[in-house]
Amino acid sequence: MVENKSIALICCHRSILTHEVLLRLSKCFNAKEFNLNIYVDFPKNEDFLNDHEELLAFLSSTELVDKFKSFKLVLHKKNMGVWNAKLYALLDSFRDADTVLIIEDDVFLEADALIFIEKLLPWVARRDELTSISLYSINLLHGGKKVERNALDILDKNPSLLGEWGCRTWPFPWGICFYRKHFQALMRLGWNGNDQSMGMLFKKHNGLDIFPIISRSHHIASTNQLCSKFEGNQTEHLEFSSVLFSEDLHFNIGLSAEQAINLADERYLDLRYPDNLAVNCIKIFYDHPDLSEVINKFKADNISLEVISNFLDVPFNDFKNNGSLYEVIERVETSIIVLLIQNGDLMSFVENCLKNKGVLVLKDLNIDVIKDAILNLR
Repeated sequence: MVENKSIALICCHRSILTHEVLLRLSKCFNAKEFNLNIYVDFPKNEDFLNDHEELLAFLSSTELVDKFKSFKLVLHKKNMGVWNAKLYALLDSFRDADTVLIIEDDVFLEADALIFIEKLLPWVARRDELTSISLYSINLLHGGKKVERNALDILDKNPSLLGEWGCRTWPFPWGICFYRKHFQALMRLGWNGNDQSMGMLFKKHNGLDIFPIISRSHHIASTNQLCSKFEGNQTEHLEFSSVLFSEDLHFNIGLSAEQAINLADERYLDLRYPDNLAVNCIKIFYDHPDLSEVINKFKADNISLEVISNFLDVPFNDFKNNGSLYEVIERVETSIIVLLIQNGDLMSFVENCLKNKGVLVLKDLNIDVIKDAILNLR
């Protein structure tokens, strides 16, 4: 049993967001089992000093911190920057904790997020290989009202999905937890606090990230003080208002890493295909700026088709060491991918990365071929 568990929350000046993050944390079912350490960075821009003071006033008076096992507030007297602030928070929290969950001030947790961590920690603690627990999943992102109805129907018919977990090789930092020995291993490998650097180290050293099939965190991803609706959400998960996350979740802890990876891939397919994916949506990866004109014309000529395009602006032949490229590919959210890639090596690299994504890969913007593919998916 992992006895000493801590949450490290890093923030700076966004008092509205931090209040909401802390409110949702305090409503987690087993918050009282976790120590809470809040690390407040100093603003790098004097324009945010008033907001910074407002945040400090809130943190010094809020009763929300009483919901946790203990509370510690650390104030930096100079700007640390996100990378250094993250490293400092983890290193400081691990002084007296066996495991640490680190979140930033734009990550909202579901009520059973901490239970997910507690249930999986014994499995993680037994692993010697580099391992993390993430609370974020790329399943069930927004895709229109029909998609949302279908997704809710899937969960209604398959409630066990809420208790399923899988493994992947690229960790997502929006609510990520480390066991002490795995964090120490990550530091020995030279992690600098950067999210992409972490992903590259996991890839290089065959690390595994454990995650819930149904996301327990939501990434707001905004640099502004947001209104109560928290506009600008870039991840856009479905709002499962009719789904109650449970205090009594049951996980198959006996899964092997291979089984968990297979389950994750299987569920990704289940949740991405027609029952939960707008199949009239395609994604295009392209590597030459001139192709944007071709893509824009294709969009204009086929307005009933939702087209998402990503320009892969990567250094020549430096694909394996490019964290941004891995991250873009990991966030594939359609069943049909069109590759308009002129660089043969880059084409091969992207195709290889997409092998286990359960997507159909095309290499031409031929509307007839795309329509046939959509019909087959239906």
